[in-house]
Amino acid sequence: MDERTLNIGLDLAMEFGPNWLEPIQGRLGKRFPQLSPIELDEYDRVCREAMNFGHNQVVPCERESKGDRHAAFELFKQNVLGCYPWVSKDNLDHMYSQGWYYAMKDGDL
Repeated sequence: MDERTLNIGLDLAMEFGPNWLEPIQGRLGKRFPQLSPIELDEYDRVCREAMNFGHNQVVPCERESKGDRHAAFELFKQNVLGCYPWVSKDNLDHMYSQGWYYAMKDGDL
């Protein structure tokens, strides 16, 4: 799988608005028409897996860092890149802020 395509897919998976939590195959396929339906399904699976993993890392990282957001983000970054080394800096930032928002909204932080 191509890192650039993975990061575009991850960005699409994290898109707010009407596409929030919607499959990315159609949108990704418009950008990369050479991808087969099977490949598009795999990109969707991996991108959603990475997004969910990242969102689930926010609360433990915040708690472990005892409120130091910089330390929490560094721990988050280490955890995410340890499993998904292809995630870009922009997507790391977006994933963390999105996960933090939902953790606050749900009362987990």
